[in-house]
Amino acid sequence: MVYRPRNVSQKDGSRLQYSNCTMASAATAIDRHTLGRIRSTGAKMRSYQGDQSGGTDLLDARNAWSRGYGQYLDVRLRTSWSTFIAALKGRRGAILVGWYSYIPRAYRGQYSASFGHAVYINEVRPSDGALLMYDPLRSTAIWVPQVYIKRFAGAMRFSNGSHLGYGFAQYALTRVQPAVGAPTPAPSPTTVALRYGGVKITPNTYGTRVAAKQRRSPYIRTDNILRVVKLGTSFKAYQRTNSGTNVGGSRVWFGNAAGTIWMHTSVLRDIKG
Repeated sequence: MVYRPRNVSQKDGSRLQYSNCTMASAATAIDRHTLGRIRSTGAKMRSYQGDQSGGTDLLDARNAWSRGYGQYLDVRLRTSWSTFIAALKGRRGAILVGWYSYIPRAYRGQYSASFGHAVYINEVRPSDGALLMYDPLRSTAIWVPQVYIKRFAGAMRFSNGSHLGYGFAQYALTRVQPAVGAPTPAPSPTTVALRYGGVKITPNTYGTRVAAKQRRSPYIRTDNILRVVKLGTSFKAYQRTNSGTNVGGSRVWFGNAAGTIWMHTSVLRDIKG
């Protein structure tokens, strides 16, 4: 038996409640992830990430988990349906995105349904393969035949109008729930590979003050930019160096555990130790 969280409704009266399906599902998921230790709402989850207009996505949910609660949400983009089901059978819960109208009216929370939506899936029923779905537009969880959820997932639409494709899923996973009575193993310490004169620090989570560049090294060059991340993106630092490029009078850069991602101190603000 796996832990069953509360069903968090997105209809909480907040300003963005009708755009908060992903955030409400993320609140349900963090309840499962922590076995009830952390509980949240769609509105509160929304406040911990940078997108404050319209809908959000799984990466926004990951940022909210990290910034608000210091938890890691495992986002999986376009994997096979069988991989998704295997994760559920492996005692993990999942935020799943798709196109709402592919879930029959008898199972969904409202009549109008021609839009992208996020739900939380807690488990697979062994007897018939049905999935226990927590729809943030419903007040309670409901068992749904797997085929409908599979169609929902495959029909997910991207901004260019294309579909994910039947037989694929895009989702974010909670941690594996230990079997009932099994001891919870202690987390393994993170190995830190010190690079570029880095010194190991107590791991600390930062958020970006502005849209900022993540680099392969603590030097400003055109050939070492990995990506540009938006305001509020979380970054967990394990090392610090004073040997990087001087920006605004400071050579302080922070790096990840592997020493493969670096950000300058000027674009970061402290969130959580």
